[in-house]
Amino acid sequence: MAGYAPTILSCRPGTLLVELPQPAGCGPWIAPFIEAVKSLDFDGITDIRGLRDGVIVDYVAGAVDLKGLSAVLVAAFSKVSYARGDFSAMTHSVPAIFDGPDLAVACLLLNVPERSLIRRLCRTKHKVRTFASPGASALLEVPWAGDWHQSAQGSRPAKLVPQGSLTLSRPGVTLTSRSSYSDELVVGRVGAGLLTSLPDLRMGDSLWLRRGSPLPY
Repeated sequence: MAGYAPTILSCRPGTLLVELPQPAGCGPWIAPFIEAVKSLDFDGITDIRGLRDGVIVDYVAGAVDLKGLSAVLVAAFSKVSYARGDFSAMTHSVPAIFDGPDLAVACLLLNVPERSLIRRLCRTKHKVRTFASPGASALLEVPWAGDWHQSAQGSRPAKLVPQGSLTLSRPGVTLTSRSSYSDELVVGRVGAGLLTSLPDLRMGDSLWLRRGSPLPY
């Protein structure tokens, strides 16, 4: 099953059928998949129920971004397959522009020059260990010492960040898959076109951030 993705079919407006690729005797996979979907806290899902070889997902028709919902379903399947050791990791390279409004704040809190922070982000091979909710954005592991982020969060209201934002938190760098609210530090961005052309990031995948302009897509 390694490297496979669920098949997502539209039954009718407001209902998706998700067929899960898995070995024979697939029952044990259904419940963990449903729990993984719920953990990603996607607004607009009204019901999810298991079948013999998949699940039915009901959502608010006309009010839900189907691309975002599909990303959540793929991420949920990725969480289950990763937890069971049945996955095929890939490595991605993403060009990023480091011009976020909070870049200077991050440098101040981490007590590093801007060049050093960007070099560290670009010279670290980031691994997808989990997904942020809501929206199934990939949380890329970057260890930071100290409690610097706690002081930043204390007075920062949550703000809307666009798809493709690179936000920095104590657990790591989050690459947002869709517009969402965040109280993390926005340090950069990638092109929205690049995000739509990338394969879905999965648990266990690795990613290199490369400084420069996003490629034209």
